[in-house]
Amino acid sequence: MNLQAKTLYFFALSSFLVFFSACKSKRNLGQEFVPNNEKVGVYSDTIPLVMSTLKIDSGVTRYLGTFLVGDLDHTDVASNNIITFTKLNYLTTQIDKDAKYDSMIIKINGISYIYGDTLQDFNLKVYKTKQVLDTAKKYAFQSFDYETNEDSIVAKATFSPSNYRSSSSSIYMSVAPFYGQEILDAVKNTSSDTAFSRIMKGLVFTGSNGTKNGLLLINRSAINITMYYSVNGVGPYSLVLSPTNGGYISYNLSSFNTVFKNKLSNLKNRDTLKSTDNNGFVYLQHFSSLNGKVSIPSLDATIGTHNDNVLINKAEIILKAPKNLNQFPDNYYSPEAFYLRYSNKDNKEVLFNNQYYMYSTVFGSYLISSYYDTVDESYKIDVTEYIQNLIDGRLTIRDLIIESNALGVVTLGDGSQNPKNFFLKVQYSKLK
Repeated sequence: MNLQAKTLYFFALSSFLVFFSACKSKRNLGQEFVPNNEKVGVYSDTIPLVMSTLKIDSGVTRYLGTFLVGDLDHTDVASNNIITFTKLNYLTTQIDKDAKYDSMIIKINGISYIYGDTLQDFNLKVYKTKQVLDTAKKYAFQSFDYETNEDSIVAKATFSPSNYRSSSSSIYMSVAPFYGQEILDAVKNTSSDTAFSRIMKGLVFTGSNGTKNGLLLINRSAINITMYYSVNGVGPYSLVLSPTNGGYISYNLSSFNTVFKNKLSNLKNRDTLKSTDNNGFVYLQHFSSLNGKVSIPSLDATIGTHNDNVLINKAEIILKAPKNLNQFPDNYYSPEAFYLRYSNKDNKEVLFNNQYYMYSTVFGSYLISSYYDTVDESYKIDVTEYIQNLIDGRLTIRDLIIESNALGVVTLGDGSQNPKNFFLKVQYSKLK
């Protein structure tokens, strides 16, 4: 855009003009604001990137508001078994010492999301934990000991997930009498949630459809747990112990037990596996602690430096992700968003809110989302500001971490060493 060619209407906007007249450096302006007589040239470059799979054990579980239960299996990457721990939500209640146990029900009001086979019968089981749940645990790979024999099953149900996906139908699980009686005895002898939790500890929801490809996501608020009792033959009365109850929310944690395959099985925390050493592939899965790592090469020889007065008009990281390699087991494909973060110096973890991360900026302006181009079958991440900061010397970090929020594995690359699979596309101008 040539500012000299603008009409008098724009010159009347004094505050607008004062702003631009005060900007002696055009580096922070878009190309459309640079007068033609100051342009040296407009260029476009594509620069191959070094892409790697990065294992980070400090991945924090995101699904604290939901229950994840089931299995996922990827032939080349990893197998996951996912379970969810929770505490009964006990609100102080006075129960008559003569109360007698009647029954107890776990009711699930529909399944929010199904990953994998929606038609295969799913076997859901609930067990007791052997220890009190530590509410500080939030990492995806952490777990608690729990009972595993058939005699200790608290509740179980077999159902077809497709019949309960966001439906009005509910799944009912009758709780074993031994467990219901334990709860009633605990309530009679405690007066606080803390004391109750020390006695009853917690529950774990487990399950599988037998195919290794069935994962259920259930909103915490959809799970209702109620115990019924009577007093001197009068009743039944009810005691609600649901994870979400009366405005109170009990702690829960989704825990992933992951077994890596092929070359990924050798990775330790912070290790990387380059795409060139892995048949051209990079893999991401949030709960497997798998992230992408992209290393930005020096741009001095290609684009220039701060001294060259370079203006970055647009810069995108473009990552090939063929649809046929990222389909769900039921052939439904929904591209997941990526998030871009800076790696810390030497890939060291940093403490943030009492947890360790490998990101310089954990939550902030540099958490950049992506979008998926269905025509090119590629993810595109806008890094215009980041590249400009590199050129200007305001940033020196050249390692970026790409995090996926996908439940399943996201595959980048097409199995070849084509440099066009992972590249940085930059449109820029050089100013006088």
